[in-house]
Amino acid sequence: TKSGVFASPETGYTGSVLPIEQRFALVALLLSTACFSPVVPSGLACSEEDNCPSKQTCYQGICMASAPAADAASAFDGAVPVDAGPCTGEQIFEYSGVIESFAVPSCARVLTIEAFGAQGGGGETMPAIGGKGAGMTGEFDVFGDEVLGVLVGGRGIDAIPNTTTQMYNPQGGGTGGGGSFVVYSDQQPLIIAAGGGGAVGLLPGGPGQILPLGQAGASDTNTGAPGGVAGAGGTTQPGLTGFHSGTGGAGMLGDGVGASVGDTSVYGTANQPPKSFLNGGAGGIAGSEGRNGGFGGGGSAGFTGGGGGGYTGGGSGFLLVSERGGGGGGSVSLGDNQDNAVGVQADNGKIVFSW
Repeated sequence: TKSGVFASPETGYTGSVLPIEQRFALVALLLSTACFSPVVPSGLACSEEDNCPSKQTCYQGICMASAPAADAASAFDGAVPVDAGPCTGEQIFEYSGVIESFAVPSCARVLTIEAFGAQGGGGETMPAIGGKGAGMTGEFDVFGDEVLGVLVGGRGIDAIPNTTTQMYNPQGGGTGGGGSFVVYSDQQPLIIAAGGGGAVGLLPGGPGQILPLGQAGASDTNTGAPGGVAGAGGTTQPGLTGFHSGTGGAGMLGDGVGASVGDTSVYGTANQPPKSFLNGGAGGIAGSEGRNGGFGGGGSAGFTGGGGGGYTGGGSGFLLVSERGGGGGGSVSLGDNQDNAVGVQADNGKIVFSW
């Protein structure tokens, strides 16, 4: 505790010994100068308002001994904060009559898609409504920056009241509703919701199905026009000789099968089948006395209803003694946590993306 002279027998050093009070003051001075610097960990989180430990700087949210050089700083500039997480949002596609695209947001990780097929056209007399479109919902893992193809199905056209003296109305069938499609850039489907079949007379069209099989067209016998399978279109059956029937709906891969085969000298030119999604998705083209099918593969119509479009097409309505409506198309979904329903969508189709 007193000053004096200190001698070291080992080294021969002789010097003064500072009092204890002066020794503490010297330690404090060393700690406050560059002569001594305690190790303080860097990498602590901070904000521009925070104070980092002594001799450190808050750089882009991290305490550092000094701001990094230009080449090192670039690594920080591209970094994503660990708590950034996925974003949320929604985009709705309504009927437009063309195939569109949807760019998945770069921040999205799970994409929910709700797809609804379009309703078929109504018959000439209520309550003969066209079959309503299917509703399909699924969740899909995404990585952002993907571009998806989108087609929203169009509603079928209603029948025209009979203005002729014929027993059967040559325009008595509604046309098929179009399916709604979402596909990857390589045309592989994520989700497809089928359109409903066209009604006829007093009888409704078939609803859009949730299974991947097109519904057969309705018939007054047991031989309705078959729906499509494995992405194919539905078939067209002529029924009663003379009149032009509706046509089968188109599928993902195949067009509707067959044109109508009525008497062209009396009932005009034939109704043509619709195109598959891969071929553009156009609805069936009406003959001179028919009506076009809905965009998305809906079958055209004449005296029976057209089939609905979808992953597979619905069959056309059949007639032997009395006319019948078209069948609904088939649907498919590759998503998780599916929630699907037969025949729920009235009017045009719709597709909703949420993330």
